[in-house]
Amino acid sequence: MFTHERQKKIKEILYSKKSVSVPELSEQLDVSESTIRRDLHILEQNRLIYRTHGGAINIDFVRFEPSLSEKEVQFREEKSQIARRAVQMIREGDTIALDGGTTTLEIAKNLPNMVNLTVVTNSVKIIAELANLQDVSVVVTGGNLRRMNMTLIGPISNRTLKKLHIDKLFTGTIGLTYEEGLTTTDVIEAETKRAMIKKAKEVIVVADYSKIGKLAFANVASIDSIDKLITNTGISKSLVKKLQKKGIEIITV
Repeated sequence: MFTHERQKKIKEILYSKKSVSVPELSEQLDVSESTIRRDLHILEQNRLIYRTHGGAINIDFVRFEPSLSEKEVQFREEKSQIARRAVQMIREGDTIALDGGTTTLEIAKNLPNMVNLTVVTNSVKIIAELANLQDVSVVVTGGNLRRMNMTLIGPISNRTLKKLHIDKLFTGTIGLTYEEGLTTTDVIEAETKRAMIKKAKEVIVVADYSKIGKLAFANVASIDSIDKLITNTGISKSLVKKLQKKGIEIITV
């Protein structure tokens, strides 16, 4: 196979799979990993793909994020099931954090009116939802409004989070892979998510199966930062085993 044919094939694979590793491409195209890396380098220079540690992703995919209204109707039942399971982990006296996302919004919708519960959030939608719970203390991070998903992000949010101590963080994600961990589409939002993770004693990822195995533009945190993953039964058994070996508790609903 000539170089241009091989690179065309790589683009076709990425169009269908969204992300792929160097070993996978090497096996599929029957060439060395060093040859694949050279191909990926050329494709990235031509702005046809985006390279990651150990592979590549479709450049159109990593820059795309559905609007909040679009996300709210996608996998609605799955998100509701995940949220109800997450609420079972919350106890009176906890300080929890809910970052911006449709699954974490479902947690807020299912949250009972607990005494001595404190919720830290950077989500405008979650703030509005929790305003109805008279006994729940709500702490808002402040920050710059990201209208795409109605979250508060940036330096002000990050400085606020540095001063707080969080028992449990429930965080959504655009993508989760074993190799790259948690990823999102916005670099500044990634920094705020990372600030929340650093201040939490326990990090609980809430993500339906459509997010698992997907890779987005900006890295948030490695797989080692996760304590628990609440998802549904669409997650592959091989990935479950790999995550469990890392000490991550997998909860399927």
